Amino acid sequence: MYCTPQELTQYVFQKYLDKIEALEPGMVATHIAGVCAEIDDALRPRFCLPLHTPPETICRIARVMAAFRCIGAITSIMDTEGTSNNVWLPLQTQYKEAVKQLAAIAEGALDVGLEALGNEAENSPTQGMLASSGPQKFNAGFWRKY
Repeated sequence: MYCTPQELTQYVFQKYLDKIEALEPGMVATHIAGVCAEIDDALRPRFCLPLHTPPETICRIARVMAAFRCIGAITSIMDTEGTSNNVWLPLQTQYKEAVKQLAAIAEGALDVGLEALGNEAENSPTQGMLASSGPQKFNAGFWRKY
């Protein structure tokens, strides 16, 4: 897990998290688990998982994404940023930035201090199938004899 329910209070009030739990017990943990799995899926092709000591950037991304999804469970977050009365605009902006940063980490464009998998891991037998064969016995020359 890259974040805890208590850490989400950096982005939303505890009363909102309590309301989510009152409406649907276990929903905050479900959103956190879903975000953590999504982050792992994004990072798996590039890094060795699980991350035993995740960088703070990844933990922050997880907190922002989980907080945004929790709030989305109890209110409709506006799709447009055109109005100034959108109280969730700061969280929405942070969410969009977190998604971009996660993609940048996965692509290797943003370095967070993790050691990337080497080429030997990309070409390992577990990544695909290798086949080899001996010399061809029944070639065109063989069949001409008959």
